Amino acid sequence: TESSTWGLDLADGQQIVLKATSRDDPFELSAICEVQRRLHRLGFPCPDVILDSTPIAMGTAVVHHLVERGDIGDPHHGDGRAQRAATLAWLHGLLSTWPTPPALNERTTWRERRTHPIWRRAHNPSIDLNIAQPDAAWIDALALKALISLDFDSGALVLGHQAWCASNLRVEGDDVVMVLDWDSLYLASEAATVGAAAVLFPAAWPMKPSWPTPDEAAAFVSEYEDASERRFTLEERRVLRASAVYEMAYIARCEFVHHGAHSPELGSYRHALAVWANDYFDL
Repeated sequence: TESSTWGLDLADGQQIVLKATSRDDPFELSAICEVQRRLHRLGFPCPDVILDSTPIAMGTAVVHHLVERGDIGDPHHGDGRAQRAATLAWLHGLLSTWPTPPALNERTTWRERRTHPIWRRAHNPSIDLNIAQPDAAWIDALALKALISLDFDSGALVLGHQAWCASNLRVEGDDVVMVLDWDSLYLASEAATVGAAAVLFPAAWPMKPSWPTPDEAAAFVSEYEDASERRFTLEERRVLRASAVYEMAYIARCEFVHHGAHSPELGSYRHALAVWANDYFDL
């Protein structure tokens, strides 16, 4: 594996999280730690960093406080969904108030798409999306259609959390009380980040994925707009829709590697795409 995460109880009573990785650039991780510290000081719900990017074995480690608050809640509940959208808008509002750290200037979502004309590097090294899968050609075609829009995205690149899913958020009631997985901080246009979040927000891995219906995804976008007090332009909407479809297609393709060509099970992203792909393009 390229990364591992450990919760540790120290002799002095502290509870910490140690995350070790051989994948990410240590200078980028150090810059992410600084962003996370700054967000924490401003009151955004993220763990405070204890130890910056530090060499360990063959990789790099980051240490932060273990915060045991809340649970994943019910992302499909209307108020819960709205709070997740509003918290993302809050995050973007904060991140837009200071310059991107120079070490993160090349940390774009599409930098990961180096070895394949369609797919970015998979989040799990056991998944090889470079292997041709004829029965998955329909998923590749949807992703390629989305990329035609995404590759011409002219929106300003801003830092955003690219794994805005239930697995990485903790709630108490409907309030988001903790956001995790800060090495998912990448540069993308705001529209692209929100489009991905609109189809990721209910997913709770490693449990059974739970995708949003097109209506739920559209509602997430509308609630984000309300919280950020602005409306996406027609061009941004085009990018947002394409980003949503690409993210779903990426997950569906990863599912295909794991489960093969048998009929997509209810609850899978493959099933959602097979039934509603055109609707997600119309968010």
